[in-house]
Amino acid sequence: MKQQIVYTRDEAIDVKISEPENPKAAVLVLHGISEHSGRYDYLLNFFKSHDIYGVIYDHNGHGNRDNGNRGEIGSFEKLVLDAKDVYDSLPNHLPKFVIGHSMGSIVLRLLLTSICPTGAVIVGTGDRTTPVEKIQTAFVNGVSKITPNFKSLLLNQLAFRGFDRQVEGTAKNRWISKNYENVVKFNQDPLSGHPVSVNTFKALNNAIIAVNSEEIIKKYNKDTNFLLISGKDDPFSHQGKDIEKLDATLKAYGYNTKSVLYEDYRHEILNENIKNDVYRTILDWMDNSIDD
Repeated sequence: MKQQIVYTRDEAIDVKISEPENPKAAVLVLHGISEHSGRYDYLLNFFKSHDIYGVIYDHNGHGNRDNGNRGEIGSFEKLVLDAKDVYDSLPNHLPKFVIGHSMGSIVLRLLLTSICPTGAVIVGTGDRTTPVEKIQTAFVNGVSKITPNFKSLLLNQLAFRGFDRQVEGTAKNRWISKNYENVVKFNQDPLSGHPVSVNTFKALNNAIIAVNSEEIIKKYNKDTNFLLISGKDDPFSHQGKDIEKLDATLKAYGYNTKSVLYEDYRHEILNENIKNDVYRTILDWMDNSIDD
């Protein structure tokens, strides 16, 4: 992969590019919370082998962009504006796609109010509608007024260990993947699984609420095709229910959308042991979107 600098309003972002000789499309990948762009090298190499120009970078406060304060994103607006700047750097002569996983899916769903790609792949997205989640959101909003930059062990445990309790097993962070090797690699990765700040939780929670509102959804462009995918055992998407709900909402607004839920698989469907099947599903859908 080659490196490229994308200049934004306030900094220069290191972007990784996987470029085939004769690309037929370009895709921007937006990673999730408490991880980094390096975890998607396999995906970008897959795209390259199928003539897709792939781009990825680290979100603010993640990977090589932690600026000495890993887990602090600054604001969700910054994440979206960064994504817009990198998206605008994609080759204009190619059909454009964006894939957003987990927190990256929330960034994507906000970004879609200001861009019109050929297609958007929303992976492992979610909503916050249960009584417990509403209480957690209110609690985080309150704590953020006192210690916004504090990386609370309690809040991080409530967020992530709560997901662990919804799936079988004993391994830490088992909620992310049925693939045990993937969980072990995640836990051993110094750039993954790190705590995030109270402010980051607040920004993410409020962004999740925003992207599930009709005010946001009705701003999408009808020329964009949607692919929604998730593991059926993903706690973040409430076992796929949030995918089904979003699919129904998009269709009600007249958008061209398709959803796929993978039975018995968890949050990181892009890293499960069926990942090549998932990639093929995405690739076939991209090809069909280009031909439309």
